[in-house]
Amino acid sequence: MFILRSIIYFILLFFVFEFVALSGVAWSFYESVTAALQQTSLSSDHRVRDLTLALAKASEPRMNVLGYEELEKTFHRYVAETKKDSEKFTIGEIKLYSTAGILLSSSVADDLKDSLEKRKPNEELIKQTFFKKAIRMRKWEWPEPDAEDSQLSVSFPNLPVWAKQITKLFPLARANEVRIYAPIYHETKLDVLGAIVVRYERGNLSYLFEKQFELASWLLINYSVIAFVGSSLLWVVFFLFHYFAKKEGEGVSQIASVQGDLPFIEKKTIVSSETKTHITTVNASEEISELKILKPEPGILVPEILTQKEPTSLHQSKDVLDAIFLG
Repeated sequence: MFILRSIIYFILLFFVFEFVALSGVAWSFYESVTAALQQTSLSSDHRVRDLTLALAKASEPRMNVLGYEELEKTFHRYVAETKKDSEKFTIGEIKLYSTAGILLSSSVADDLKDSLEKRKPNEELIKQTFFKKAIRMRKWEWPEPDAEDSQLSVSFPNLPVWAKQITKLFPLARANEVRIYAPIYHETKLDVLGAIVVRYERGNLSYLFEKQFELASWLLINYSVIAFVGSSLLWVVFFLFHYFAKKEGEGVSQIASVQGDLPFIEKKTIVSSETKTHITTVNASEEISELKILKPEPGILVPEILTQKEPTSLHQSKDVLDAIFLG
């Protein structure tokens, strides 16, 4: 019974400690990652927004053939630089369109194979909602990122197979491709000459989630080990306490079994006489045993103050001494 109780106690301790450790790590991971993803998403959008407005401002005096070539080199350089970003914040493409939907400049070299005179308006682009918004925006109006288009790609963090379902709790962890746009006005007039469209990927969010997941995995393992050690130490204390208590209880029971016939209250009657001494013993069970000694021991002194007269039924002339000893 003692072994079974110890095993059950250890199992309960183990599960309680592990539950506290795992729930603490999971909750801190959820809160910290959610806040970090929101903050990183806002900073990334502001970063691209500033870039888009700066490109729109730089494109106003370059709305000509030579300016388009210069803008092409600028767009290509920005795209190439973002690919070197350590946080994987990349710009996919930058394109400049006229109000009629004609491609004027692009960071993708394959889009500019045909000369400007041979390029035709993109009918599908003109029908797109984001292009209509870009043409109708006020000057220096803050553009809002657009990630609802089905044409934009979505990639997920590189996680183990068993952990891929966790991304459902973190929508921002997906590396969504986002589009942002801004109008290009005339330098001296309030006429819209075109629109600049930037597509970028929030790869830094997936990268952040991957690093946070690695940190959470490390914390999970460490906290599990600490919980196991803590539960084991408490179980050892519990086991030793009950083990020694059991041993002490067995020792007391053995002593009680050995001394079980000894009386709790012992009454001794000493009768002083010349020939014999009567010693009467009364135990708790009222059993009386009589020990007869023919001659009194010379070392026993009986004070006269404590002497009593022996009852008439025994010897009327003999002094009797009663004493009670507690066993």
